[in-house]
Amino acid sequence: MRTLDRSSMRFVALAAITLLMAPVHSNPWMPTQVHNLINFEYRNYSASHRFPAHQFSTHTLPSNSRYLKQELRITGRTALSPSWLLFYDLRGAHIQKIKHKRTLLANSIEDQQIGFAHVFDDWPAYAQALALSMVIPTGFGTGDSTLNTGQHAVELDYWLWARLGGAGSPDYASLSLGPRVFMEGGAPQLRVTGLISGPLVRNWSWLGTVFLSRVLAPDGGHIPGNVAHNATNYNLLRPGVGVSYHLNRTVRFKLLYEQDIAGERLHAGHRISFSIGFRG
Repeated sequence: MRTLDRSSMRFVALAAITLLMAPVHSNPWMPTQVHNLINFEYRNYSASHRFPAHQFSTHTLPSNSRYLKQELRITGRTALSPSWLLFYDLRGAHIQKIKHKRTLLANSIEDQQIGFAHVFDDWPAYAQALALSMVIPTGFGTGDSTLNTGQHAVELDYWLWARLGGAGSPDYASLSLGPRVFMEGGAPQLRVTGLISGPLVRNWSWLGTVFLSRVLAPDGGHIPGNVAHNATNYNLLRPGVGVSYHLNRTVRFKLLYEQDIAGERLHAGHRISFSIGFRG
């Protein structure tokens, strides 16, 4: 067998070192040299109006109850390989529904979501992925359907990320689109989440967000008297604006204001969120 000469050995050694030092996680959902992303978020939601009960509309009416919600949300992603991610969305909340001086309460860790995503297309200017996750209700509340913590569900999403000015542009957008199918007979939902961002001033960026959920069933999937089933009703359009601040490559802060502008059979309110994210 022919032995390698010194130049060949150097080439093999250099190739091995290059492979070891090459970025393992290069897709936009798991940046280069980042193995874990985790984000802690506090949300404060308040609503004293409601949307009509039998049509998806921007029109609101004074509600006979006030809805208040304080929520702690923990989201994160862990790289399993350059193209596979484990992601999770964990929530805890304190909910109050004040009606005729009577307060209904729900203290819960709400719906927990965990799943896997596969990045199947990754380029400098855009990337695509498919995600499959399980939604597990783990909280407790009252018999009021608006405080119900939901049902078991499976969600399949398509993820898209793109730089709006081409490769190297600081302006980018992301999209998540897919159905949530309930395992206990609830009507399926189509859920869309979008984000657009760009630089503002030194270390600051602006954000624009949108969330849309539509139940894919007649009359919004509403069945008179079926409280458990109707807890899955979530016809809502909620845009938002905010800013983010990059303290350094590891720590980022975000402040976001969101407003419910269209919906059906839900409270119509606003939400303020503050979060801190870590990359490492």
